[in-house]
Amino acid sequence: MTHHNGKEAIILFFRCWLVFLIGTVQADPQPLQRAVEVGYGEWPPYQSESLPQLGSINQVIRMAFEHSGVDTSFKAYPWARGLELVFAGNIEIMSVGKITPERERYTLLTNPVIDVRKVVFHSVSKTLNFRHAEDLMPLQVAC
Repeated sequence: MTHHNGKEAIILFFRCWLVFLIGTVQADPQPLQRAVEVGYGEWPPYQSESLPQLGSINQVIRMAFEHSGVDTSFKAYPWARGLELVFAGNIEIMSVGKITPERERYTLLTNPVIDVRKVVFHSVSKTLNFRHAEDLMPLQVAC
């Protein structure tokens, strides 16, 4: 997996999005034939009820389905409840989540749509030496 710094990641995201948008232009769009309910969790700035069009991730999801002639409706759920609804077949999609063995057993997963790296910020006035997450256990950590 290739890692990009923040600016490179944003540029890459918008380049991919531009290619997606160009590919969705149709001279004769087909009428929408069915509807899919998409659940999502609050994850600003990527997806949120308070964002225009519910955030960029949900906007891309909506556009992809519309390109295929499928209408979408979106509803916010707490993450665990949304997954339960997907597992039970009550909603068809829960957008953006981490791949786990349980989710692989009960759902179909797309290719990754966003790469989120986890990093540790620490004071430059102190030395921090660690190789594994367990090495940080004795320290006070704020999340």
